[in-house]
Amino acid sequence: MEETQLSNNNQNQQRLTKMILRKIQNYFVLALLLFVASISFSQSDDPCGAPSIAVNGACSFSNYSNTGFTATGGVPAPGCASYSGGDAWLTITVPASGSINIDMNTIGGITDAGMAIYSGTCGSLTLIECDDDDSPNGLMSFISLTGQTPGATLWIRIWEYGNDNNGPFALCAQDPGGGGGPPVGGAGGTDCSSLEPICTNSGLQFTANSGGVDADVVDPTNNYGCLFSQPNPSWYYLEIDAAGNIDMSLTAASDIDFIIYGPYSDLASAQADCGGYGNPATEIEDCSYSGTSAETPSITGAVSGDVYVMLITNYANIVQDITLTQTGGTGSTNCSIISPCTADAGPDQVLCSGSGPVTIGADPVSLDEDDDYSWNNGAGIGTINNNPPGTIDNGQVSVTPGLTTTYTVTITNLDGCIATDDVIVTVDAPPTASNPANINVQCAVDVPAPNVNVVTTEADDITIPPGVSHLGDVSDGLSCPETITRTYRVIDG
Repeated sequence: MEETQLSNNNQNQQRLTKMILRKIQNYFVLALLLFVASISFSQSDDPCGAPSIAVNGACSFSNYSNTGFTATGGVPAPGCASYSGGDAWLTITVPASGSINIDMNTIGGITDAGMAIYSGTCGSLTLIECDDDDSPNGLMSFISLTGQTPGATLWIRIWEYGNDNNGPFALCAQDPGGGGGPPVGGAGGTDCSSLEPICTNSGLQFTANSGGVDADVVDPTNNYGCLFSQPNPSWYYLEIDAAGNIDMSLTAASDIDFIIYGPYSDLASAQADCGGYGNPATEIEDCSYSGTSAETPSITGAVSGDVYVMLITNYANIVQDITLTQTGGTGSTNCSIISPCTADAGPDQVLCSGSGPVTIGADPVSLDEDDDYSWNNGAGIGTINNNPPGTIDNGQVSVTPGLTTTYTVTITNLDGCIATDDVIVTVDAPPTASNPANINVQCAVDVPAPNVNVVTTEADDITIPPGVSHLGDVSDGLSCPETITRTYRVIDG
């Protein structure tokens, strides 16, 4: 009993010490925030005065504002996100990879944004793409571009949906082909009923929730293990792909903590346990309540197909980016859950032998803009573009196989998710039949009526049996004897 009491006292002492240290740290953080609060980044109300922003290997948000801005003259409305003026302008230089991801986030001003990207010159702009709310960060905008000219200047146009709630916003430009960091993602669910997917293979970077309540206030029945407090929760789940250990690095500018629950047999089981996480305590896979900004989560002996739930808390309660990457272990996670993709090769087709081409593929073969598609057998490749500007490409192709062929379309999205689907094009050979026996009669009145049943050897490779019809009789015009040629037609379905 005495030994147990000492252990509890030591645990309470450690928690008290950490809270005191964190309070001291918070004073320094507050002082730092007060010092940098006046720092801002410039933007322009006119494209010709737009400043250039950096394109980084990872998404690193910077703050801007469209407060007091008016509509830009001479540039047509972009055509999405209820543009009504109040637009701010920035420029970027296309990196060597030719690819750019531009994402937005909220910082207490604009909560519903629109964004458009232009090429050309500031006096003659050409719209490339317009987006309303594709960002994982609420109703903010996200645009991903590929195949751009390295070194070219692009213009970014930002506005608030409806132009009735202008103010500050955050924006980042990332080179996804630069290999400089993990992809940007959302801040996770704020309660355990809204888990968001993550993938440790490619990593994750997100702007942490801040200014929120503790997790045990929202979901009080979970067992939060070592987390004495759980401010600004971000809830995630991950699914195991390859079995084995998974070692991770979780970093930020200031103090963060985490807990991992599992394993669960599938996502439905993990979601159903919301409110009961950590009960029993053996469901807690790993947990840390340290006072640092660098954590090392790990999963031991992960089994393929299992699901784990991860809660990340922003103890520092400041706007900061948190980065998660896998640093070791033989295990891996399923990245397709982050951005699921689908492929639709369309219905099977029948092509009459010797006829013209047939079109294969649904319209479109993928519903997601900018997905790459590739057909086997050299049928075609491209990138889905369902919305102007640019040439519409729905992924359909025309083929003329000489033999029955299975065509496979492979869809690859920007997050690396791969999906395939097949379509069979059956080449239909003409039907066959033998001529019926000749008929000899004495008088013309004895010529029998046409009878399709005299054709008994009809056959087809698809339609069984094929149809037989009488086309007509043709006389040679003679008499004694008169020869009548009777023609039957055999046709497949």
